Amino acid sequence: MNLTTFFMGIVPLIIFVLVDSFSGVKAGVIWALVFALAELVYTLIVYRTVDEITLISLGTVVVFGFLSYKTGSALFFKMQPVIFGVLFGVIMLVMQALGKPFLVIIMEKYQYIMPSELRSRIGDPVFIKFLAKCSLTLGVGFILHAGLVAYAALKMSNWWWLGLRGLGVYVMMLFSMLAARFLL
Repeated sequence: MNLTTFFMGIVPLIIFVLVDSFSGVKAGVIWALVFALAELVYTLIVYRTVDEITLISLGTVVVFGFLSYKTGSALFFKMQPVIFGVLFGVIMLVMQALGKPFLVIIMEKYQYIMPSELRSRIGDPVFIKFLAKCSLTLGVGFILHAGLVAYAALKMSNWWWLGLRGLGVYVMMLFSMLAARFLL
């Protein structure tokens, strides 16, 4: 993941919190959706395709954004990543239980956009085993992260929610990968 991709994923959240703080929920949702759509266009331009995860994420942002817009409550918008995180975690765990680790499948499917260092490791059994363990630990991590984000949405400020949702997901991924490393 390059730095631009990282910022594209978090910019709609930052925009939502900033605009919500100064202009209210409805304006925050509208601007967050504008930037989420810009992320979709960026993905189309850079990668020339859009994967199912991006479409599902955008769809849930639109649905939950619409609910927040109609009710005037930021809670619906803030719960979108909770629902997405739980679904993604459950999918990863189910695929793991079925013997089809999610990250192994993704690595094989999207190898053409991976850096050459990663592409060269696709045939390495140790690397494949690591990816399989990461699929397990990330599945658990996404569900735990969703719980923290739900707590932040219900009990904490927009800024805490943003921190746990935005930066927190990357911290969770780091800890999940470290846990997978120790499970090898």
